[in-house]
Amino acid sequence: MGGNALKEFGAKRVESTRARALGATVCAALDKMLADDGFTLQSHLIRAYRSKVDYGDLDILLPQEFVDRVGHRPLVERLQGVLGGDWPFVEAYPDAPAFHTAIALEEGGSLQVDLMPVPSECFAYAQSFYAWNDLSKLFIILARQMNGLRFGNDGLSRSIKINGRVLGAVTFTRDFDKALTFLGYDAVRYNQGFDTLEDMFEFAASNPRFNTSMYQLENRTNRGRGQDKKRVTYQAFLAWMKDRDLPEYDWASDERDWLELALDHFAGAREQYTDLLASKDRSELIKQRYNGEVVASLTGLSRIELGAFMKAFKKHVGEETFTAWLGEVSAEQIKTAVQQFHVQYRSMSPVNPNSPTL
Repeated sequence: MGGNALKEFGAKRVESTRARALGATVCAALDKMLADDGFTLQSHLIRAYRSKVDYGDLDILLPQEFVDRVGHRPLVERLQGVLGGDWPFVEAYPDAPAFHTAIALEEGGSLQVDLMPVPSECFAYAQSFYAWNDLSKLFIILARQMNGLRFGNDGLSRSIKINGRVLGAVTFTRDFDKALTFLGYDAVRYNQGFDTLEDMFEFAASNPRFNTSMYQLENRTNRGRGQDKKRVTYQAFLAWMKDRDLPEYDWASDERDWLELALDHFAGAREQYTDLLASKDRSELIKQRYNGEVVASLTGLSRIELGAFMKAFKKHVGEETFTAWLGEVSAEQIKTAVQQFHVQYRSMSPVNPNSPTL
């Protein structure tokens, strides 16, 4: 997170050995809180390359379900109760999941602590994804070259679009090693960790489909370029690539359909994909059976009156189950239900056409 959210509270950089020890202290307190609340998962201090000189912050993962139950500010207050001292609470970006506090230092000042909620189902994956100082950022860029695969903090996935419409996403795996291997990396080597930034960069370049051009700022999206300019590790990677004899994989000649390969490679992926396509077909069938034109032809209503009737009919059938009902019944049954309700609707007081007495 960069250690910039708590400058006003005297946050500063701390020598790595001491920072890791403080991280262990904070995690032990968080683990006690988790256990007291019945959670078996423990907090996780994100790993950094081993020769890192100092830390500007401690990044700690927590189960999302625990954070949601306790709340951001109350969680920090409980942490203060366990460890003592004065723990500030900061939400630098209220819409972001991460929130911040700081552990006081004996000599004055503090070390920023970033608490990052992660859903339990992808907690193990996230531990590897966030490790080693933004190294996964380089995997994200490579995956995007593979027919738009998404190497995210919650697994390897792909958004599925038909005619520009997003149907949903297929999650291929939440096993980090399997996701990394599919990209063409050595997962065993990754799990051994890295002593230096150069070790990390050499690993990134070890992929047989590595190409320096896809990482250059001018070839990044506007959003990606803005983020990458602020990432110290990413800028160091760009500098490291200069004047090196690195692989230049020819992506233009790669005609493989990586989506199809992923669907075949990962168990259950093809079923997810098929279900998404089926949901599209079902949605289109429903739209054919029930729409403004169909209802207008059955009732003679139009414009405002038509909209009011359709809203009342949905409420009559049941708002929460309306879409499911449309998919379960036949077109003829929908027609009959609309006509029958229209008879009732006309007999209702025009003052309150959406009366709940139906």
